[in-house]
Amino acid sequence: MTTKNYVIVDSVTDDIVEKIDAIDKKIVEVHVLNEELLPDVLRILNDNRNHWMSERDIELKNKSVFATVFKAINVQVYKQDGINVNNVFKETLVKFNGEFYAARTMFREKTALFCILGDNREYHMRMPNYRIKCPAPQKVGAITDKKMKAWADWLETRKNNYDELVNGQNLKVAKFLERVRKFDSIHHSKDNRIGEDCGYLYLNNLEFSYSILNGYIDQRIKIRFQGYYPPRENVDTLDMFTEMTEGKCQR
Repeated sequence: MTTKNYVIVDSVTDDIVEKIDAIDKKIVEVHVLNEELLPDVLRILNDNRNHWMSERDIELKNKSVFATVFKAINVQVYKQDGINVNNVFKETLVKFNGEFYAARTMFREKTALFCILGDNREYHMRMPNYRIKCPAPQKVGAITDKKMKAWADWLETRKNNYDELVNGQNLKVAKFLERVRKFDSIHHSKDNRIGEDCGYLYLNNLEFSYSILNGYIDQRIKIRFQGYYPPRENVDTLDMFTEMTEGKCQR
């Protein structure tokens, strides 16, 4: 599920820094719903922080009844080498039916697509082909209630599909790791390695390895025989094969 890692304010006071620091120490954001307060934001941040300015806002005509457009300021804070660093953006936010949406556009384009503000789901990693199977609504230049509803519905559906997919993948991974640990408890070996992301099991000259990435499990089996000690001649024989299948041939 998405963790809310931002706050929205409509005024700027010196406690904006405390608002940022009070959240988690990961990248956090403060959205100021009035770009005219930018000088105050920069004054406060310049007290003890570095920052750089960038613009990613867009002029959107508002022809809707239920949507409100804000020319806002996005202050992103993160730690780099133990020092708080600020990125400051101008941005365009749209509030529709109680939800905030951020307008996103390519350089110099006059139309925008939308995302749910603060939604940090990794859609491109878990659902790379979603936009092909379920195309997004058309980009918006003039906001209407019909267009915003289409975007709100599409974004909500994509979010729900993502959560359902990830929950299913997490359950599958949990059951898989439970089986791996159970096998290790029965056939324990000092060579076994069991991790949350990768690992391997060793038994009777066979190695089972796995790696887990973005909910997908890659599994492989290979022979892990490194010969006899002391060495024996003519090891590639039916006798050798028989010994390995019976677990009599050990490193």
